[in-house]
Amino acid sequence: MKRRGWRVALVVLFLMACAGAATEVARIDAELDAARAEEAALTSLGNAARRAILEVGAAQRAYVAAGQNRDYWLARVTATLELATDRLADLARAVSAQGARLEFDSAAATMAHFGEMDARARDLIGDDEAVPASDLIFTDGLELTDTAHAEIDAALTIERAARAAALHASRTRRTAVLVAVAGAGLLFLLLLVPATEPAAPAETSRESISVLLGATAMSDLRLDAGSGSAQTDRESSSNDAAGELRIKEAEAGTEGQPHAAADAPIIDRPETPPDLAAMAALCTDLGRVSDSEQLPALLQRAAGVIGASGIIVWLRDGSGQRLRAVTSHGYSAQTLGKMSDLPCDGDNAAATAFRTARMQVAERQGHGNSAVVAPLIAAEGCVGVMTAELPENASSQTRALASIVAAQLVVLLGGNAETDAAEPEAEDVKRGTA
Repeated sequence: MKRRGWRVALVVLFLMACAGAATEVARIDAELDAARAEEAALTSLGNAARRAILEVGAAQRAYVAAGQNRDYWLARVTATLELATDRLADLARAVSAQGARLEFDSAAATMAHFGEMDARARDLIGDDEAVPASDLIFTDGLELTDTAHAEIDAALTIERAARAAALHASRTRRTAVLVAVAGAGLLFLLLLVPATEPAAPAETSRESISVLLGATAMSDLRLDAGSGSAQTDRESSSNDAAGELRIKEAEAGTEGQPHAAADAPIIDRPETPPDLAAMAALCTDLGRVSDSEQLPALLQRAAGVIGASGIIVWLRDGSGQRLRAVTSHGYSAQTLGKMSDLPCDGDNAAATAFRTARMQVAERQGHGNSAVVAPLIAAEGCVGVMTAELPENASSQTRALASIVAAQLVVLLGGNAETDAAEPEAEDVKRGTA
């Protein structure tokens, strides 16, 4: 209930943030619309002022034109000059940039000088001095109107630059609001996602093969440990057909009583056909191995074909009493360094597979992994085992593929377990694993 209340409060806060952001965006959009409308009005007003200045100059030049009614043009200049002065005053009030306001004030002063010059031209015309009046109109008059026109353009340019900067700031603020609300939404989603504990590293999150094969894990390895001595089991296995795969069921019982086989058989899941081309290429490359440093890469390929997360190859030592890990894939060097030798008469899957020369299977328990132990059977008997750790229970296809890999490895590594002199070489292979 407390967690639900926290979620409700978080939703309310997020909705309030969205409402505030929407209000701010709407206000900024209104500012942008108003700024665009004001700029359009300013442009229209500036065009009207420029037209008035051009008209007052043209009307003044009509004073000295032949056949023109001077009284008409005198009245026209007076009216147009007043219009231009009013437009310049309106522009000075409409702009916000200080530089633009100064330019419009300067343009208004220029038109005031034009009015003074126009008064002198009218006096000359009244005295029938048309030539001096023409010189004054076509020199000072043109210069003053051109100057006023340029000052209006400069003022509008300054004002547009200031308005563009303001529009850019508004758009930036609008973008910042949208980005902020998007970030708040992402944070909201992250906070609502149920917290999950981080997955532990692969080496500690799953039951390692070194634990599955240990004597303490034998109660979880539902395997047929067999009976009799290792030598007797190896002799009986040499009479079996090569590659025979027998999966042993779990045995359970109290101390001192015979073990009873488990009732539940291993059920294979539907699966895709094996990649026989990859297996054939792997077998070919295993036959070409000339250096122990090539083994880890080949074991990696074998793990991919089998579907295993890790593979370890165990060979019997010179005494014939223990199994020693000589090479592997999928385990760190620290894990291999801590892995002790396994006694051949031990109560575990590896020792059982070695003694019986038959494949052993450890089904997964809970969230742990399963394991397949394939014996390495040479002409003289079993010389070691290959263990493969699997994320799921082993299928018949997986067991067959593991048996094929083991058959190839026995040719390559079988001789290393035969004499004490081979032990240093096995240690070199182990140190060369990935």
